[in-house]
Amino acid sequence: MNRLTTSNVVPRIAESASLSGKKVLEVGCGKGFRTAELLRYCSSLVAIDPDKGAIAWATTGKWPETVAFQVGSITDPMFPKASFDVVIFTLSLHHIPEAHMGLAIHNAVSVLKPEGKIVFLEPGSEGSLLEAELLFGAGDGDERTQRNFAYEVMTTHPRLSFRKEFYEEERFRYPNIRLFREHLTPKLGGIEEWLRFLVKHNLELTAKRRVDIFGVK
Repeated sequence: MNRLTTSNVVPRIAESASLSGKKVLEVGCGKGFRTAELLRYCSSLVAIDPDKGAIAWATTGKWPETVAFQVGSITDPMFPKASFDVVIFTLSLHHIPEAHMGLAIHNAVSVLKPEGKIVFLEPGSEGSLLEAELLFGAGDGDERTQRNFAYEVMTTHPRLSFRKEFYEEERFRYPNIRLFREHLTPKLGGIEEWLRFLVKHNLELTAKRRVDIFGVK
């Protein structure tokens, strides 16, 4: 992902969802950190996000011709049917309004080729990063209700057929308080509290990630 982060999440997704030689749609690519990782495994990738600023930031880098970034939401029809082998929601399903999560999955199913797979990478419920989100309003704050709802929607969606679930851990290294502030933009507390929290955790925060892989009915 980036120099602050270490994780085995994407390699395990690549293996479990058989990304080699596949055309992939990444939903919620943000600034493209995981996009860069995913490109190591698939043949081509389209990365979408509704945040124009994030897409603008991502496209300032040098990318191979096998990737295309687009501003857009999976809740809107964007691609022809049967366009992709795999659709990957990268920490994005729980950010979609609850009333539209089912539609987002429906649209993802519609752009899959036969025998395609949908992968949901979502935050887990453990880790010191979550603790920072709750204590300091860091990152996106307390999203536990949305995360639980997203899990219920994916596991009960009538078009999805469960294949596999696994957990991985991401580690975020903050050698100084500036990087902590830039990355997580805490809204509560102050520098002394943030620093004590980081020192307590040896300047490294952890986040559990859950990956669910589905086929389609």
